[in-house]
Amino acid sequence: MVDSALIEFYWWLGQNIVVKKREHKWGDSVVKQLSLDLKAEFPGQKGLSYTNLKYTVQVYMFYSKGLEFGQQAVGQIKPPKSFLTIPWGHYIQIISKCKDVRKALFYINKTIDGNWSRNRLTSALKSKLYAREGSAVSNFKDILPTVQGQMAQEILKDPYSFDFLTIREEYHEKELEDALVRDITRFLLELGNGFAFVGRQMELRMPALGCCHL
Repeated sequence: MVDSALIEFYWWLGQNIVVKKREHKWGDSVVKQLSLDLKAEFPGQKGLSYTNLKYTVQVYMFYSKGLEFGQQAVGQIKPPKSFLTIPWGHYIQIISKCKDVRKALFYINKTIDGNWSRNRLTSALKSKLYAREGSAVSNFKDILPTVQGQMAQEILKDPYSFDFLTIREEYHEKELEDALVRDITRFLLELGNGFAFVGRQMELRMPALGCCHL
């Protein structure tokens, strides 16, 4: 479960450190001391290490520069509501792999829509899902219901990545089937939403269609 108040606190903390750095020329030594002071003030509270304080600054700077906030002053920018719905560790993963805010927002929205774990997010980042799916131009999401729109968009994924398979370059169809079933979870995740594993070599029965006579 996401602690939205904690995410908002980290945003506020990063924002204030940025402002103080600009106004009072804070250096790393001041931020290190701030970490010690906060831990002394809030004993037992996680996320107050010097390393995490640096992450709060990185996350705030990354998103505040890339999003449209109008004429708001640096110290008055509030996080978008979507920022309060995924865990903090996901943000750190995303900014470590994304240099573009549009790409980062793609992974944030994917995480929200699919309720992604950190492992699922890491897998998507590693497989460059944005390059294969996110940059595909379509209006599916505008003209189709949400679920169907997502499924249609995922069809445009190019190419599918099955790097997790450990089979020889020249393989028989049966070897590929066996390898996919052995790692069925990752296979379904790669296919995207709306797919389920029913069984191997299932017979597909289609209802008979009546004939029309003109």
